[in-house]
Amino acid sequence: MNKLLLIIGLLLLFPFSGKATHLIGGEITYQCIGYNETNDTYSYEVTLTVYRDCGPANVNNTFFDDVAYIGVYEGTFLYDTELIYYPGFNSNINTDLNSECVSVPISACVQKAVYISTITLDFDNGGYDLVYQRCCRNWSISNINSAGATGMTLHAFIPEPVDSTCNSSPTFDVLPPAFLCNDYDLDLDFSASDADGDSLVYELCTPFYGASVDDPQPFEPEAPPFYNVSWSSSYSASAPFSTVNGLDLNSQTGILTGTPNEIGIFAIAICVKEYRNGVLLSQISRDYQINIYNCPSTIESVFAEQLAIDLCSGMEITFENISSNSSEFFWDFGVEDMESDTSIESEPTFIFPEPGEYTVMLIAQPGGECADTSFQTYSIENPISAFFDIPEINCDTLTTFSFLAQGDYTGIASFYWTFGSGQISEIENPGEITFPGPGSYNISLTVQANGCLSNYIGQVVIPEDVDAVIIPQSEFCNGYEITIENASNNAQEYQWIIGDPGEEFYSTSISPTITFANEGIYPATLIAYNDLACPDTATALFEVFPYMMPYFDIPFDVYCFDTQEIVFEAEGSFQDFATILWEFGDLANQTNSDLIFTLPISYSEPGEYSVTLTIIENGCEKNYTQALEVHPNPTANFTLLDSNGCKPLSVQFLNLSEAWTPLNYNWNFDNGFFSLEESPSIDYSFSGFFYPTLTVSTSSGCIGEDTFTMEWPIHVYPLPQANFSIEPNVVDILDPEVYITDLSQSSIAVHYDISNGESIIEANSNYSFYNAGLFQITQTVWNEYGCTAQVSGGVRVNGYLFFMPNAFTPNGDGFNDILLAEHTGILDYTIQIFDRWGQTVFISSNPDEAWDGSNASDGVYNYIVKLSDLTKTPYHYSGSITLVR
Repeated sequence: MNKLLLIIGLLLLFPFSGKATHLIGGEITYQCIGYNETNDTYSYEVTLTVYRDCGPANVNNTFFDDVAYIGVYEGTFLYDTELIYYPGFNSNINTDLNSECVSVPISACVQKAVYISTITLDFDNGGYDLVYQRCCRNWSISNINSAGATGMTLHAFIPEPVDSTCNSSPTFDVLPPAFLCNDYDLDLDFSASDADGDSLVYELCTPFYGASVDDPQPFEPEAPPFYNVSWSSSYSASAPFSTVNGLDLNSQTGILTGTPNEIGIFAIAICVKEYRNGVLLSQISRDYQINIYNCPSTIESVFAEQLAIDLCSGMEITFENISSNSSEFFWDFGVEDMESDTSIESEPTFIFPEPGEYTVMLIAQPGGECADTSFQTYSIENPISAFFDIPEINCDTLTTFSFLAQGDYTGIASFYWTFGSGQISEIENPGEITFPGPGSYNISLTVQANGCLSNYIGQVVIPEDVDAVIIPQSEFCNGYEITIENASNNAQEYQWIIGDPGEEFYSTSISPTITFANEGIYPATLIAYNDLACPDTATALFEVFPYMMPYFDIPFDVYCFDTQEIVFEAEGSFQDFATILWEFGDLANQTNSDLIFTLPISYSEPGEYSVTLTIIENGCEKNYTQALEVHPNPTANFTLLDSNGCKPLSVQFLNLSEAWTPLNYNWNFDNGFFSLEESPSIDYSFSGFFYPTLTVSTSSGCIGEDTFTMEWPIHVYPLPQANFSIEPNVVDILDPEVYITDLSQSSIAVHYDISNGESIIEANSNYSFYNAGLFQITQTVWNEYGCTAQVSGGVRVNGYLFFMPNAFTPNGDGFNDILLAEHTGILDYTIQIFDRWGQTVFISSNPDEAWDGSNASDGVYNYIVKLSDLTKTPYHYSGSITLVR
């Protein structure tokens, strides 16, 4: 009965992992530890090895079980179920094929876990079967029907000891790789060793079926005999997967050989029979999963195909090697009757003897076990070239030209011309090609010979006609030096002839500058040239007058409005007979004048004004304009937010001064303080009346100064004086009364606030404290201006009170439901409540935290209280409490 309870408890601690499709095999072995004469029992160390797929096929990522159940059968009777716990670690199985030629896919992953336990057996008659069953295998297994719903049974037989000598089972020496390569010879080691030196015989056998989808990890595995798995069509124990000439398992060595010729995942089983003196003692088996892939080769011979652009590149070819995982190479360039057409360079350059087609061979890692060979056909032809000269173009050439193909091409060649104007030709030397007019034309010649192409592109540029253009004269009376502007089109060189016959000026400048000796009218001729086009001629007349330039000076850029009065003088370069005209604007005291010296000019309001002087002579008219500014004089002004209040009164001044240029500020607050800020803030610390003043000034533009003083004063109210007395200021909790006396001055109202939350409105009053502690009394007084003052005093109430009830009833009726001590005057506090076994059921350092008795049964509880009063004098209390619901 006790054993059954233990099993049930372990089942609760280690729940089944549930359905899984991750198993890829395992085996059970055992070793005899020894014989106990006292109990007539034998001890064995049982080892269960389980292999799981940790790669993509394990779609649920199922891990090893927390506990494994091994049934121990005596015949068909379940002698015991051994629970072997997961050891807490596992190991990855090496998936390396130990081959330089191929590699396992990167997703390959196998892990194993080893469960070890010691069992003790007493032998009545016969031996014991060890049975482990688990579901399920991978759905992707090819040689078992319904593989994903098929579990496995691992089995080992322990024979009855002979002459008190117990047997140890064989144990497999190594784990062969679970991943094999299709079409590669396999050599798998399933050999085993036997500690007793018994003879071992190996054979391929059928794996056992075990467990189910509904009960994937049975606590009581089934008793022997066991069911074999159901092989799929064409598969069997001796042919678990397809091979070239079958599988061969050496019965004496356990070496499995063959050449697989199909890919997939396959279940196999290797049975090891143990014989002693010709008598079969026991048998173990390894249930295992083999994964066969089309493995990628680690060494690959690859070189680049011949590009179309290289088909006619000549006899010399450089080969591009793009092989993988190889450092040694052998090239054969396919030239018949030539022994030197080879190379061991990685990317050789070879000169073929003549045009033709050659089969080139590359061997990667020649002479090695994993050598790989590749072939490419290269076509070798001599290169051809073609070109043509651009016909000469000049003034006498029209738009019709002939073209002559040139270059290096032999044999039968074809020609194809395009002329960029929609015309084409297929003869070698086309003539009479006419272009529609000026422009750029791309000429293309393509020559094909011996399957090779050559293309050449040139450009014919037919220029535009030359157009000689002289820009007409637009400026007059600029003096005797004149620049003549050239606006010709499509010209490269220029020839100027300027002036009357016999007095001409000559120039080749684009736009020449000429200085004439006298005023007058002069002819100008321009001839424009282009090497490819015919020249063109243009003529024009230019009038030359003396230089004329009006000017006047304004002494100051800015004038103040109150002092403006300006006299202007016409200056510059002009003749005595010239006409003078002034314009001052509509707001001037006179809008215009024709005098060299004007009358004083002033404006009716501040602003920016333009003054223009115009000079007219020889039919020429020129203007000169200047701007002047008339600024308003600076004006001081300000206002403030608060002009009355109790001291100290903080006053914010708002500056309202105006000027057109930056202002300088000088404040006098009439309290002994000054400021240069624009809008300052000042605290008035004395009561009384104050008249602040602001002076502003400018240092640019209209330079001036102005002062502003407030017409009404700032009134700062005085404060009352708070004061009171407390008698006595130290009392006891048993006699806590004090008397408060008002001693304030200049006050009309008094109020007291006590730090315990209470207040007093009488100026003189008695007051009794109801709790011990340190208390502060604050007096607030008011005067007739509403100004206030405060002062505080302290009272110390000595002593403390503490009372702990001796019972409470936490039954939820709203009466006496919690345990809470009554107290006053406590500074430090700790309570601890114990049950009758001395276990702490409640602890707190907050005297206002109650115990509600939750999770506590009725009965008597003890408590210890540690506290200190306001003088930090410590006190201890202890007692008992009765909890009754």
